[in-house]
Amino acid sequence: MSFLGEKLMVTSDFAPKMSLEFVVNKILEISSEDKDKWFLDLQNQTKVLFEEFKEKDAKLKNIDFEEDLEQLDQENGLQIMGWFVLWLGKIYVKVEFLGELCIVFSKIWKVLEETQLSVQDLDNKLVWKKVTKECEGIMQQLPSFQNDQTLLYDFVQKVCQLIGKTFEIRNKS
Repeated sequence: MSFLGEKLMVTSDFAPKMSLEFVVNKILEISSEDKDKWFLDLQNQTKVLFEEFKEKDAKLKNIDFEEDLEQLDQENGLQIMGWFVLWLGKIYVKVEFLGELCIVFSKIWKVLEETQLSVQDLDNKLVWKKVTKECEGIMQQLPSFQNDQTLLYDFVQKVCQLIGKTFEIRNKS
């Protein structure tokens, strides 16, 4: 999280927190120039997760992301990607960064699916390099990374490690 604040400067500690509905609507509005399947998958999964949250809590006032993390299907990489996008969007990042977040997470999902890896395998340099390579052609859509591939690689590495280690630990317990 400190990487988001210090290196990318996209956190919103002092801004009012966005409602989950606002985050979801912004994610659904985001368009990607390459409109790949994985980006659309992530948008659709975001909508599905939001509907599930609404079923549990009609007013969306008592959402406990930690509790919901416990209930995620560890075999469903797309659901996990969607959950992390919502978590980061709701808790940590500025609205301008939501699009970039979605694009990067859709590229992580693409690499996972194409390489037939699970989320537990994300702590892997080859995955990080592939995700960064997937983003090379769309760096203009990622202004927070300032066309700096090293910065993007570092972000991808930290995000993948966070997700991979989270689910690696869950599998051991």
